[in-house]
Amino acid sequence: MTPLRMTVLGSGSVGLAIAATYAHAGLDVTVLARGAAIQLLRQNGITVTGVSGDHQIEPQRLKVSDTENPNPEDIDCDCLIVATKAYQVQEVLRSLMQATRTAVAPRAVLLLQNGCGSADEARSILPAGAAIFSIIMMIGIERRSPTHVNVNVQASPVRVGTLFASASESMLAFLVVCIVLAISATYELIEWGATLAMGQGADEFLVSLTGTIEPPMIGR
Repeated sequence: MTPLRMTVLGSGSVGLAIAATYAHAGLDVTVLARGAAIQLLRQNGITVTGVSGDHQIEPQRLKVSDTENPNPEDIDCDCLIVATKAYQVQEVLRSLMQATRTAVAPRAVLLLQNGCGSADEARSILPAGAAIFSIIMMIGIERRSPTHVNVNVQASPVRVGTLFASASESMLAFLVVCIVLAISATYELIEWGATLAMGQGADEFLVSLTGTIEPPMIGR
């Protein structure tokens, strides 16, 4: 059986972890990266450590391409996983489709962004035949180097759905997202209060969740 062809757009913490997971499962994986990360990933592959287990994805098990100059076959995949920041989705997808200068498109797109609106932006750019899915996951992933990610915590299963179905199904999906986000926010507030009650500061609380405090990074 021919393995599914997965392309991961973004080489930040989430993108590398997802790419490594697919490669570990034996799928055909391409990572679209930028800058110095391209050569580093080609040389070193991806190292994953943490609560999900430690494993090394050797360079030969990955294809790494330049986001700014992708090959058409990188886009003509079974699933394109968009692992960028939410505010980058529209720009990177438009640039990606324009860069290939062909009619190719992924069969499905999986969006990994927090918040709302990314699916509508993706729908406005991608061909009608491309199925668009969004994801909910409570997983803390830290990028320790351009080729090494550490999974600090996984607090819930990964849930995948789409907002582009019938009206009733779309409303159900929206309500599910709202409920999950509300539960997540309540949980974080409880942890915050408990941490402050024990005398820890805000910085220590954030470090306990993610392992690091760093400014937002392009490519996540």
